[in-house]
Amino acid sequence: MSRTPARPVARATAALLLAVLLGGCTAEAGSGTSSTPPAEPPPVPASSAATTPVPAPTPGSAGSTVAGQPVRQRKAVRLDAPGQAADDVAVRLTSVRAITARASGPGEVAGPALAVTVQIENGTSQAVELGSTVVNLTDSEGAPGSVMSAEPASPLPAAVAAGAQVAGVYVFTVPEGRRDPVTVEVGVTPSDPLVVFRGRPTG
Repeated sequence: MSRTPARPVARATAALLLAVLLGGCTAEAGSGTSSTPPAEPPPVPASSAATTPVPAPTPGSAGSTVAGQPVRQRKAVRLDAPGQAADDVAVRLTSVRAITARASGPGEVAGPALAVTVQIENGTSQAVELGSTVVNLTDSEGAPGSVMSAEPASPLPAAVAAGAQVAGVYVFTVPEGRRDPVTVEVGVTPSDPLVVFRGRPTG
C-alpha cells in the first residue's frame, strides 16, 4: 500500500500562511499613509451671530433752538459821549443828523433817514483791522433802520493805523416819529463788546 506524499500539502500551507502575513503588512502600511480629513465645524446659526445694538435715533423738536453765545456790550452812553471798544480804542458818534435818503441799491426805499458819522481812534501801537466792523441802528420801537448806500454813506476803511483815527458815515431810514430815542451799536472787531449809544438826535 502506497503513502500519499505530504510535501505538496506542506508547501500549500506555507504559501497560504505567507499570503496572510503579506496581507496584514500591506494593511498596516496603508493605514499609516492614509489620513482622514478633519471634520468641518458646524455652521453658526444666523441668530447666534454677535451683533452690536444700534440705539434708535432720538426725535428732535422742530421748535427747539441751540443756545448761542450771549452778545457782549458796553453800558449805553449818550449819543454825544465817547465809548470804549477796547483798551486804547475809542469810538465816537461825531454827528447824527436828519436827512432825506435817496434810493440807489436793490430794495432801497427813499425817505426820512439819519446819517450817523462814526469815528474810531486807535491809541495802540498796532493797526486795528476794521473789515469786520458793524454799525447798527434801531428806532424807539426797537425796529432796525434800513441801511442805505447812496451818499452821504461812506463806510469805514479796512483798518486804522496805530495812533490814528478814521471815520465813516452810515445812513439808516428812520421814521421821524420814532427817533426818541434811537440806539446805535458799533462793534469794532468780533472779539470786542458792542459800544452802545442811545439818545435823541438833535441834528
